[in-house]
Amino acid sequence: MQDPNPLPWGALDRYQAQFIVRKNAGSSAINYTAKTSLTTQGHFGSKVVTKVEWNGYGDLATKLNSDNELNEMIAKQSIKDATIYVEPTDTAIRIRGKWIIIFHLASLRIFLKFTIELLVI
Repeated sequence: MQDPNPLPWGALDRYQAQFIVRKNAGSSAINYTAKTSLTTQGHFGSKVVTKVEWNGYGDLATKLNSDNELNEMIAKQSIKDATIYVEPTDTAIRIRGKWIIIFHLASLRIFLKFTIELLVI
């Protein structure tokens, strides 16, 4: 018997913005790992981000925590958009968020600001 509710095939309506910064972290890869820690207020659909902190090791998390403009930009986003990961790979550093249904240009601005910050470090 065939499934009455088959899973869709092909392109889905979900996106994940990933930005790659070409920078070899080498043996100091742990210094380029960071993740947002969100403080929220409200419940369920009315939940909003009130404060953003960065968890990680090394100079990157410290520098991101000291950037008030960036943290204010992130705090204005939804919880899904405000959850950001910075992860080193073999030859680059990846900046990504969670999977979202609709791609917001506001997230793009935040990721581009990250790229500039990583190139400076």
